[in-house]
Amino acid sequence: MAGRPPRESIDYSGWDVNVFENDPKIDKLLMSQGCKGFVIYFYLCQKAYGSTGYYYSWRYDDCATTAKKLGGVVGADTVGDTVRFCVQVGLFDGKLLEAGILTSRGIQRRFREVAKTRTGNIINPDYWLLNDGNNAGLNFCTQNSNFAERNTHLPPRNANFQAGNSTKVKESKVKIKNKNTLSGKPDRACVKTNRLDESEKPDDPIAVDNGGIRGKVMDYLNKTCGTRFRLSSKTTVSLIDARLKEGYTLDDFIKVIDNKCRDWRDRSEMARYLRPQTLFGSKFEAYLNQPQVRELSKADKALMDTLNYEFVGDYFDE
Repeated sequence: MAGRPPRESIDYSGWDVNVFENDPKIDKLLMSQGCKGFVIYFYLCQKAYGSTGYYYSWRYDDCATTAKKLGGVVGADTVGDTVRFCVQVGLFDGKLLEAGILTSRGIQRRFREVAKTRTGNIINPDYWLLNDGNNAGLNFCTQNSNFAERNTHLPPRNANFQAGNSTKVKESKVKIKNKNTLSGKPDRACVKTNRLDESEKPDDPIAVDNGGIRGKVMDYLNKTCGTRFRLSSKTTVSLIDARLKEGYTLDDFIKVIDNKCRDWRDRSEMARYLRPQTLFGSKFEAYLNQPQVRELSKADKALMDTLNYEFVGDYFDE
């Protein structure tokens, strides 16, 4: 009798009881999308745990279906907006979602905590995001890696036949491999390992410019402030990426640019600080949350320009 196939889903998922206290990403989600947004996020996480355990096959075309499953209390547009926001703040992985794989490091950490208590956990390395050395008990597939070993007991084929059909055999193997990869189902030919090869680890979504945010930020800065900064600057890229990894969104960048452009653009001593080095640096959060003040009149601005602000350079050039 054939053995029972390995189980993929998990029966429960461990959520931190302080999820509403100590997670800035959840705070941002609630502030932006409200309670409905959190319900959508929670529902999709649970679908991941209940299907493969560590990811859920989902695309934006499924927004209407998801809204229906939630009882119609939210619309398809709300589902789509919430998922996009979750990608922006890092609650879902943007690059894998483009391939129809909804997952995140958080989802996979919770799955791993449950899965380590059982055997036969088959993982597709193309979809796995954790490479911290704590993957004991997980079986990572190496597509058709032991095909040859499994067939060493077979007698050799006719040499002429094998030579004449070698091309077709190779093509067949390639098709099988691609089919398994694109279907989202892991190949059952697996090798047990405790870590992934670095070449198999998916790229960090931040490193590949999550949703083109870098370009959008620089376009908005140049358009709003009349500057001509380029995205080819490594310093600029590192500053934007650092803020994205902290959970800030495109809207946050836009607000900072608007705030400081309004404050500094018409002040000769301050306009030179409308640059990525200053705006997106260590004072980003302060600029984002600064109190709103009334717009100065032209006369007030002229008066401010006549004042001596020698301390400005020391304060901003960090």
